[in-house]
Amino acid sequence: DFTRIAIISPDMAAGLGDFQREATKLENLNLCYFQYYTAQFQGVIASNQIIAAVEAVTQDHSKHSFDALVILRGGGAVIDLAWLNEYALAKKICNCPFVVFTGIGHERDNTILDEIANLRFDTPSKVIAYVFNRITENAGMAIRHANEIATESHRLWSTMQHNIFKQFTFITHKAEYDIHHTQRTMEQWYHQSFQQAKSSLTLVEANLINGLDRIWESSQVSIYTVMAVLKKNWQYFQEIY
Repeated sequence: DFTRIAIISPDMAAGLGDFQREATKLENLNLCYFQYYTAQFQGVIASNQIIAAVEAVTQDHSKHSFDALVILRGGGAVIDLAWLNEYALAKKICNCPFVVFTGIGHERDNTILDEIANLRFDTPSKVIAYVFNRITENAGMAIRHANEIATESHRLWSTMQHNIFKQFTFITHKAEYDIHHTQRTMEQWYHQSFQQAKSSLTLVEANLINGLDRIWESSQVSIYTVMAVLKKNWQYFQEIY
């Protein structure tokens, strides 16, 4: 994507106005920032001035990086293109730490800069159109991706919600079954315990009754024995006295 772009062009170049007209729209929307550098593109000093401008861009790039460097001219005589075919200038462009685009302004005639640039455009207007379209396409792609993420998130949420509901229903039914099963088990245990306790009480009661009967019988025997002894002693006492 493009957020910061450096431009090197002649001062008041023919195609610079066309470029800036569209670039200003992007800047006003805070989508892309453009920083402009000037250099002479004709004459014996053209190569040195462009090299100096590239060095200035590189220095600024180390402070706040650029996404691309655009070299613009926009029209002019074909013979003037010769000033751009310098080895030192070509080497400087090849060593740039950022993408380089050219919009020299000639459809058929290429310079060395056009040959080594990452992308070569016929006019400055086509350069800014490419940048504009790339930003627009990336924004559209981001919107599509956001919609896809939202759709997939909604699908996943619905799936998770359905699975959670299934799990909740399963757990609820399982809990209800376990409660009923436990309740039935407790009732059975209660009835069994009650019957066992009842049987034990009945047995104890029978044992107590039998014990009381034996005690009563034994007591009766003892009483009869004592009474017989007393009666015998009483008779003996009467005979003596």
